[in-house]
Amino acid sequence: MTNLPNWEISHIGIYVTDMDRMRDFYTSLLGFKAMDAGEVRSGMHLTFLSKDPKDHHQIVLVSGRQPGTPSTINQITFRVASIKEVRTLHDLLVANKVDGIDP
Repeated sequence: MTNLPNWEISHIGIYVTDMDRMRDFYTSLLGFKAMDAGEVRSGMHLTFLSKDPKDHHQIVLVSGRQPGTPSTINQITFRVASIKEVRTLHDLLVANKVDGIDP
């Protein structure tokens, strides 16, 4: 792989079963801002989220995942300054009864 262009990951898209709940999670608990929203392909709703005002979106939530189906996401990793921030965020998520947190 010697001739690859210089590139970075721009954003991640996540299929969700409950758009309102997921938007609330990322905005209320994790501090993302809803930058935009819309609909494509009859009934597929999108919500664009970002923590950086220079980026239209870092995460896009996409409706359409059927309830009861497993997520295909193994992990999403965020960079923090120290383990103190990890502990603070973990405590916030536990206090808000967020399921599936496995530190």
